[in-house]
Amino acid sequence: MVSAEKRPLGPLSKDELGEEVRLMFPSGGSDLTPAHEMDDFFFKDYGSQLFRHLRARNGISAESYLASVCGDFQYIEFVSNSKSGQFFFYTYDNQFMIKTVSKTEMLFLISILPQ
Repeated sequence: MVSAEKRPLGPLSKDELGEEVRLMFPSGGSDLTPAHEMDDFFFKDYGSQLFRHLRARNGISAESYLASVCGDFQYIEFVSNSKSGQFFFYTYDNQFMIKTVSKTEMLFLISILPQ
């Protein structure tokens, strides 16, 4: 993750567009993740290079992104009448919205990333 964050911004290959990064977030924190009060959990970041580029172009550092997604907080559930039955959450600071996705949705979203 750290080496990917330091990669210069530029055109992405098809492999980078479909890249999936799986991070472990231990409650005590790690070299890559902040400490938090929840149980240890994994976070899958789909299209991680593409979204890293988008965050960088909007002035959002990797550190502030991780602090929002996994700081000392509780997610705020967003009540939705989603047809998919998936859940939406805001980060505690309202900077990001997180949506759970089914495997079918994930495969579809990855397939349209190059476009």
